[in-house]
This record gives sequence, C-alpha cells and structure tokens, in this order.
Amino acid sequence: MASIKTRKDTGGWVIKEKLSDGTYKETSVGKSKGRKKAEAVLAKANSNEAERKIGERLDGKTTGMRFSVFVEEVYFPLYKSQNPRSFFKIKYQLGHALKVFGDLNMNADISVWEQKWAVYKNKRLNIEGVAKDTLRSEFATLKACLEEACMNRMDEKRYAKRNPIAGISFYKNVGKVQKAKKIIFTSSELSDIYEAAGPIWGALWCLLANTGMRRNEILQLPKRLVSSDEIEIRHAPEEGLFTKTGESRDIPLNKEARAALKVLQKSSMDSPLLVPFIDATSISRRFTSDRKAAGVQTLGTLKSLRKTFISTLVNEGHVPIPTAMEIVGHTQVTTTQLYLKSTDKLKKEAVSAIAL
Repeated sequence: MASIKTRKDTGGWVIKEKLSDGTYKETSVGKSKGRKKAEAVLAKANSNEAERKIGERLDGKTTGMRFSVFVEEVYFPLYKSQNPRSFFKIKYQLGHALKVFGDLNMNADISVWEQKWAVYKNKRLNIEGVAKDTLRSEFATLKACLEEACMNRMDEKRYAKRNPIAGISFYKNVGKVQKAKKIIFTSSELSDIYEAAGPIWGALWCLLANTGMRRNEILQLPKRLVSSDEIEIRHAPEEGLFTKTGESRDIPLNKEARAALKVLQKSSMDSPLLVPFIDATSISRRFTSDRKAAGVQTLGTLKSLRKTFISTLVNEGHVPIPTAMEIVGHTQVTTTQLYLKSTDKLKKEAVSAIAL
C-alpha cells in the first residue's frame, strides 16, 4: 500500500507510491492544502497500485509495467519534452491504442498482444471505418512507443523486456496500402468550401490555401508575427515556437490572404494567437466536415490545401522551385516535387505549345 509521511521542515505531507517496475513515485502536498487533500492523494495512489496489480493478474501474473501507465506517466512526458511539435499527433494516435491495449502488461505473452492487435485492427477498420493508411500510421506509432520501452533511447530505464508486436508485419497482417494520391482543389471547389464553412472557418481555410502553412504553424502563430504584407514563421524554442525544419521563413501575402487575416484578427481580439479557437485534434475533422458540406467530392484533406498552394504556385504561377521551397519551408527540391500535380489543363497547354 502507498504510504504518507509528514514533512518536518514544512509541515506538509509526502505520499509514496510503488510503481509496477519496483520504483517509487513521491508526491508532495503543501501544508496550506490541508490534511484532506493529502489523504485524497493517498487514496488515489492506493487505487493506482490496486489497478496495476489487477492488470498484472489479467496478464497471467507477469511482472512489469502496465502499458497505459508507461504511456501516460513515462512516454508522453518524455516525448513532449523532446518533440513538442509532433506531440499532439502521437497523443491522439496512442489515445486510440490505449482503449484496447491499455490494460496489458508490457511483458505479457506475445500471443496476448497479437490477439489484442487483431481486436484493434477490426475495431478501427471495420467498425470505425478508418483508412488502411491511417491504421498503418497508428501501428507505426504503437510499435515505436513499445520499442522505446525496451531500447532506452529516451530514458535510462528499461520498462519492457522486448517489443511484443515486433514480429507483426503490417503488410502481411493487414495488406498493401495504396500510395496516397496528390489531390488538389480547383478554385471553384475552394470557393464552395469557404462559403459552406462560414466567415471565420472559411477565412482560415482561405489563409491556409493562399499561404501553404502547415497545421502546426497556424496553430501556434502569434499575432505579433503577422503584418499586412507577410507572415513570419519563426523557429524559436525559447518562445515556444517550432518549425518542422528548425528554420524560420517569411511568407508574402496576396490579396485573398490579407482579407482572410482581417477576419481572423477581428475574431480573436482578446488572444495573442491568431486562431485560438482551434486545436490540433479537431482542425482536420472540421475541414473534412466543411468540404463535405460544400458538396466537394474530391477526397482532399487539410493537407491538400498546402498541396494546392504549392502546385498552383509552381505550375500556374510559374514560380521557380527554389523560390517555392523558401516560401513553403522545404529544404529539399525532391520534397517540393512530391507536392506537384499535373492537371488536364496543363497537359493540354504543354502539347499545344509544340509543333513538330
């Protein structure tokens, strides 16, 4: 059972809780918060210990840490400290996994993990209807998380003897995943999406389509980095600002982007952020909802706004690829080329330009 001791120096209390790996976690409660608060923390610690023991019994009396405990108490804090920019995505993906794998002991028999994977696969594909590509991404995140538990790359301790799903091949177990198509929107499709989304969300989609900003860049963008002529995408960890490449850049604004900015600035007058009304896990779903409401059948996602911007910039704006790279924040020409998509109009113009 967890224990509680009074601190002689402050008059507060220290609650000592034993974790599944044999180590101890200590929680301090100040004197000003009172004895009742300390007892509540003690009760929670006892509940945690009992829950871990139940998890161990469910796994055939194996020793080791429960997966949910490792993820929430070890992996999430470590990952967030080292990869703050992508933490929201990892947290979202593992949130799905915890619903199925959370009670498993990480040193449970491999067959138990494989059975749970079959349950998870069926749940996500057949019941919730996610795409294979989404499931593959979630599988990779789960596998990497378990790998960290036994490889000691992020922490000094080992939390598992081996990765219990290392032997599962996604290709053989689930099947081939088709290569994602380079989907871009037409101007008329974008206009329909803006209208269906309403003034504020429509302005957000318009700004993204006319600047090519990444999701994380718009989520963290402070108003102080926005002017009437350009947006500064700043990489400054000391300010809590991060970019994918670790480099800063400026994005010039066209007429449509400036108009969208005015709407967004007016709607967030009391916040230092340009778009305080969105979060990382809902913005993609909201865009898909607005696309469907607009009757746009093109299966484009939020990222398709960035693809549309880059393709239009190079193919129709005839902007040199090195210049486009600087605007959108790419460090390799090949990366920018991956975003480019030809259209029927471009093909016709290309053929019409020659006379053999």
